[in-house]
Amino acid sequence: MRFCRPDGRAGECGAVLLVIVGLMRWADRHLVLENDDVVAVQLIHRSCGKPADPSLACSHCHEPLTARDITPSPTRVGAE
Repeated sequence: MRFCRPDGRAGECGAVLLVIVGLMRWADRHLVLENDDVVAVQLIHRSCGKPADPSLACSHCHEPLTARDITPSPTRVGAE
């Protein structure tokens, strides 16, 4: 499995990464930790070594996306 398919679109692993990052963000906002010594997990970009904040963006205009910016639409698998 690959994070990105050869055509540049997210593959299965890319989709899994988005789910994991979404769950991490939800936990950071909504879970109250009883132990103040516990630190949230930080994602580090291997290439530059800096903290990364992966985001979802439109594959056409590259504008960042939120749930309010998208509308589900049925389509056939593999259709463009």
